[in-house]
Amino acid sequence: MIASTLTAIIVLPIVGFICDRIESRKIVPVAYLLRTFTVFMFYELKDPDTWEAYLVCVSIVMTSIIEQIANDSIFYKNLPAETRGVFNGLYSFVG
Repeated sequence: MIASTLTAIIVLPIVGFICDRIESRKIVPVAYLLRTFTVFMFYELKDPDTWEAYLVCVSIVMTSIIEQIANDSIFYKNLPAETRGVFNGLYSFVG
């Protein structure tokens, strides 16, 4: 979806900046709550052919990527540089 890509280009660098500045124990729950809220909005949709459905789908994609950035920030902040790549690759492979 082009709308998700364009939104990601604008929003995700800002999210990365915020994740670098705020503690992980605060930002990760917020990211998961945002995704929970968007999934609930998806559940509440009555008609899949509306602009609201399109907006909710873009929101689900964005919040999923925000979760990933929040989780990756834990690795980048807390792991030593020697093992960071290995653990991040393993994390991406498994989850």
